[in-house]
Amino acid sequence: MADQKLYHYTSRGGLLGMVNSKSLWLTHMMYMNDAVEYQYGLDMVIKILKEQYDNNLASQLIDAVERNKEIPSIFSFSLSENKDTLSQWRGYCPNGGYSISFDEALLKESIAANANTTLRKCVYTVEEIVAIVKEDIVRMTPEAYFEQRELEKTRGTSKPLSGLPYELISRAYQHIPYIKNPAFHEEKEWRIVVAEHHEKPFRYTDNVQFREGKSSLIPFVVMDLKDKTINEAIISPTLDEELAIQACKKLIGINEVSASEIPYRNW
Repeated sequence: MADQKLYHYTSRGGLLGMVNSKSLWLTHMMYMNDAVEYQYGLDMVIKILKEQYDNNLASQLIDAVERNKEIPSIFSFSLSENKDTLSQWRGYCPNGGYSISFDEALLKESIAANANTTLRKCVYTVEEIVAIVKEDIVRMTPEAYFEQRELEKTRGTSKPLSGLPYELISRAYQHIPYIKNPAFHEEKEWRIVVAEHHEKPFRYTDNVQFREGKSSLIPFVVMDLKDKTINEAIISPTLDEELAIQACKKLIGINEVSASEIPYRNW
């Protein structure tokens, strides 16, 4: 769990939905604005397997992905270490909105109450991704991998580490949602993620809901929030700050509401 405050940028409608339903909506990653990031994460993992290990291991992962044609059911909710940033306002609240923060203990309770739900910091550098591949996906160093491969060969095994492909894909699906293109490093993003490809049964398989999107219906799952989980809100640059602040205070029932300090006009 993060040891500093995290913020979620959302529209006015998004905040109303969150408060009225007392829940967060985690969106299917393939339907998010940055859906290409899933493929970027997978490509980076494969690239590192080829460079640090060998084409054999990378090919096993590629084959496993090809055999598992169904799009992974991975749902995500984005947060940021940035409280009040122009790029975030423009990207996520182009018509106005809020940057909201959550009580850490209460958010942790909500995450713990939902199976297969994790909150982690996104990674942006090649070094961080290499560490994930070695420690969490392959779970062995390149040196250990080649030693194990040679051992398998001496035993007459025709397919070295033959049980590894589906372990690789299962582990990769748990980490790919947190791999981001370095071009977005200024966002300092964290994600709450629910992934179907965990060892435990996927709680939300039968509870996927849909909302209207610009070009299609968008699948999402719901994570319930405790009362008073939202504990701070920042209003995006707006025409009448005081009216916006007072309305937000009444909606959420908190006093910690302030206006953005960014000198930006979008009206």
